[in-house]
Amino acid sequence: MSVESGSCRIRNEILKKDITKEHILAAAKRLDAAGIRLMTFNVMALPEETIEDVCATVRLNQQIRADYSRVNMLFPLSTSTLCRKAREMGLLSTDCFEEIIGPGTQSFVPAFYKGKKKDFVNSYLLFCFAIRYRIPVAVLKVLIGLPLFFLYRMIWQIVCQLNEKQFFGVDLASGFPYFWHTRGVTRRSENFTSIY
Repeated sequence: MSVESGSCRIRNEILKKDITKEHILAAAKRLDAAGIRLMTFNVMALPEETIEDVCATVRLNQQIRADYSRVNMLFPLSTSTLCRKAREMGLLSTDCFEEIIGPGTQSFVPAFYKGKKKDFVNSYLLFCFAIRYRIPVAVLKVLIGLPLFFLYRMIWQIVCQLNEKQFFGVDLASGFPYFWHTRGVTRRSENFTSIY
């Protein structure tokens, strides 16, 4: 299920999805009643998004009891409305592609957000961990502010592997090379997976 954001403002005013929280809750309840496992797709670091909005997304994923969640930083497609809006707000340069996916660029660095990027990076790295282990949002907010990037990155790699193994039945021996190969935006697009 594409939850995208737990913030009604982000989901409906920025992403134009016209989906209420009640729609998401009802759909998740139906899936649960039918015995269908729930995987959610989420996006973060949109223009005007705050850490509070990210925490609302974590909270909603916990509320619907997602069995597995994925999150990506929004990737700017140059002709999209969001990309034009981000340029107007001064969040992107005219030719931003190279600075976002150039050599050495990490896939979890937010393209649109020019404020305190460390908080978005930490929230990205802790996102699936917080949902998988139902970490209270108040605790998550404290963790986001700590300078523990390398620990969080390790947690992110382990949790992503565990999620893939659990949800798709992928064993660690074959799952790790796949995850390693598709870890960056440029590699993902080569392999026709997420292009956020």
